Amino acid sequence: SWTSAPLKGPLAEVLPAATVYANNAGMYMPALAELCIAGVETFGWPITCNAYLSAPGLQVSVPPHTDRQDVLVLQTTGRKRWKVYAPP
Repeated sequence: SWTSAPLKGPLAEVLPAATVYANNAGMYMPALAELCIAGVETFGWPITCNAYLSAPGLQVSVPPHTDRQDVLVLQTTGRKRWKVYAPP
């Protein structure tokens, strides 16, 4: 099952078996902050950026779920099979 918890060790030790994420990553990463600001200026909507980091070969990073908000996914590296379903 999926749980959210603080890292239980150095990133190099945790990453092979789990997905590490940062909600509101724009608060910690200036480049993502700039992206969020550009989105707010362009669309006039509140925007946040979350960052997810998974090791290659990890079968499940986050189990299937529904988000309450619209989501735009930008995958910058690697590959993943994405399944998109109609809302419930």
